Amino acid sequence: MANRAYLCGLNQNFFEDDDVELVPLLERGYALPLLWFTLFQPGDIRMYSHVPILLTSREKALANLARRADAMKAFLGEPATIVDQWRTFIEQNDYANYLVNTHELQMMENEEGAFHRDLQQWFAQFEALADGTAGTRQLGVVAQANEALAQFPYRGDPYHLVGITFDRATPWDERRKA
Repeated sequence: MANRAYLCGLNQNFFEDDDVELVPLLERGYALPLLWFTLFQPGDIRMYSHVPILLTSREKALANLARRADAMKAFLGEPATIVDQWRTFIEQNDYANYLVNTHELQMMENEEGAFHRDLQQWFAQFEALADGTAGTRQLGVVAQANEALAQFPYRGDPYHLVGITFDRATPWDERRKA
């Protein structure tokens, strides 16, 4: 059953080059990890074959992440080191562009266009988290990733924040540290 979102790196121009190689970096089932939003802005939602994707350059992704890092650390509380580990992971996976493929999540929608509307709403809520104006932790952008993220400080699995990979070393992977 289709249910995954993928964060991919690519060195080509997705909309202009004929031969684009998407390199899967991370994936997550049934949700978009909260820290993925740190790389993008609401204007980075682009439509590709009726599917909303997120696409930005490396420079913009790193600038967005740097601008939002303190707010995300404050939102998460004690495990805020994951934000620094997330930045390290993105810096280590040096691609010209980053893309979130939401095709499988969009296929799960019950009403045409519902996922695109949800994505736009999640971005608006994320912006409130990132600029410190959110008055609550009970937000759809948080709940869709995992309702436990509404707890403060968050002490749960980093999977809900960053996704998972089966073939890449990640700074937050405990097995790597052992």
